[in-house]
Amino acid sequence: MNLQGIKKRIAKILVYTITSIIFLLISSFLILQLPGVQRALARQYLHGFSQVIGFKTTFSSIRFSWFDRLVLDDVLIQDHGNNDMIGVKRLMVNYKFSSLFQGKNVNIDAVYIDSARVYFTKITGLDSVTRLNINEFIKQINEQYGSAGKGGKTVQINIGEAIVNNSRFAYDNTGRDSLAGFDYNHFAISISDAQLQNFVALGDTVQFDVNSLAAADQKTNLEIKQLSTFFRISQKAMEFRGVNLKAGQSTITDTVIFNYNSQDDLSDFVNKVKIHAHLDNTIINPGDLSLFAPAMKRFQLPLTVNGLVNGRVNNFKFKNMELRAGNTLLQGSVDMNGLPDFNETFIVLHLKNSRIDFNNISFILDERITERLTPLGVLSLNGQFLGYPTDFVAKGDFSNTFGRIVSDINLKVNEESFERSSYNGQISLINFNLGQYMNDTVMYQKVNLDGRISGSGFTRSTANFNLVSSIKSIGLKGYDYKNIVTDARFSSQFFNGQLKVNDPNLQVQAKGSIDLRNNLDLIKIQATLDTVNLHNLNLAGQKLFVHAAVDVNMRGFKLDSLSGNASVQGLKLNYNNEWLTLDDITVHATRDKSQREIRIESDVIDARAAGDFYFSNLYRDIQVLLEEFYLNIK
Repeated sequence: MNLQGIKKRIAKILVYTITSIIFLLISSFLILQLPGVQRALARQYLHGFSQVIGFKTTFSSIRFSWFDRLVLDDVLIQDHGNNDMIGVKRLMVNYKFSSLFQGKNVNIDAVYIDSARVYFTKITGLDSVTRLNINEFIKQINEQYGSAGKGGKTVQINIGEAIVNNSRFAYDNTGRDSLAGFDYNHFAISISDAQLQNFVALGDTVQFDVNSLAAADQKTNLEIKQLSTFFRISQKAMEFRGVNLKAGQSTITDTVIFNYNSQDDLSDFVNKVKIHAHLDNTIINPGDLSLFAPAMKRFQLPLTVNGLVNGRVNNFKFKNMELRAGNTLLQGSVDMNGLPDFNETFIVLHLKNSRIDFNNISFILDERITERLTPLGVLSLNGQFLGYPTDFVAKGDFSNTFGRIVSDINLKVNEESFERSSYNGQISLINFNLGQYMNDTVMYQKVNLDGRISGSGFTRSTANFNLVSSIKSIGLKGYDYKNIVTDARFSSQFFNGQLKVNDPNLQVQAKGSIDLRNNLDLIKIQATLDTVNLHNLNLAGQKLFVHAAVDVNMRGFKLDSLSGNASVQGLKLNYNNEWLTLDDITVHATRDKSQREIRIESDVIDARAAGDFYFSNLYRDIQVLLEEFYLNIK
């Protein structure tokens, strides 16, 4: 046989071989399309699948679009409580045929899931322990393929890519009450589309990359516009790394990890789950936040958050904290122990290089308190807050264009009437522009003082406090008073205490009380006026100097109601370089129904008037008499 003949024969063999292979492939594919063959193969594979998961699995139809492409319709997986745990209208699988449902790793190139319905709830497992059905699902896999189970080595399921379309996820924590806003115990999320990659399930651990996800909570209509993250869940942790979440008007980045002893702890999230969160330029919209914490409805501005959170909801620490809302910036750290009951939460807050605009936080303050604080504008501060929301110590150093305030105050809030709350502590004002704050720069100027205050009440009618202070200087009507010391009690229509002034133009020591309560109008004052230069104090137009010792024990402010005694000793008066000196002036006034008496005793004149008359009429009559006497003499 020549060479040419050999070539022809080899060519025929190749043609026959290729034709046979093509014929076998086409025949096999056609055979796979036969309903009976597909049902037989499906029964074989799904039987193995059911053995893996331990849950009942059904479907309405199955077909192989090619040898390694499988399409299933109306797939349903039921848990042991006969709940429809997972239902899929259409499931398309691109797999490696050689490894599918074998006693080793399962490798699937891609899956397409259309109209899935996932339902997580509590059921009683085969071991009579109540747990989430998904946890029972994972437990059954571990028992079938775990190293301690029948299968030896733990099976690993790998899915290269998953596309989810028009699906729904629901969670029902049976036995728990429904909540306002976002209901942690009962919620349903509709997923319009999602793209996952690198899905791996090994034992009790499932992880995958979320490239994109768009969804919405069906109750609150909170929309998840975009989510990308690396997600991992196991019996010890749930991780969201590299998070970029846009939900509603909020944005959350970058890492959130939940640690627990078992997934059953998720049902007691507040007390048993530890949170580790690294927040990077997270923006929280108050409307979105109120869905999860209704009390936050009072927030008015978006909140930008940076920092590191560690701990449980009921006991956590927030370090490297940076909170921004409008012109307000809080930097430092905070420890909170006691949430979610805010009033019973112990708080340790440290602030540094921070600032507060009271207009931004007016929603957390009483309206009347806000009216007093907002004129302060934007305050720079360093300080500490220690205690409960209704009983705390606030220590801070505040400054702005008005000046500087340093405080160390314990405040006990009266929850029934904030205006009657009590306080105790130190306060200092350094170059504080009191006139600018009170919007009266003619009467008031800057003040420097150190004081200790103790009492209660924030309004004129409720205030009742003791003030011990050293006023280094205070500007009144254009004069800067120096060296003032007070130790006094102040309340509505009552004053009792001591005052000492050692100013070059005002040297005064005084003690006593003024009681105006219940129309008592009682004045008891003992004072030594060593030096009083009223003209230098901008209180007189002409030169006016006063020196005297005063002792007053009188009742009444009106002339007709006066009763009691008053004395002035050692009076020296200089008016426009004219001197008047009197050693003693004493006034005695009594009143008994309509009978009145007044006596004036002095070095130059003694006078007495008594009878049924009014001092005010007598005073006017004397004025008229003196005027007529003067005219007659003239």
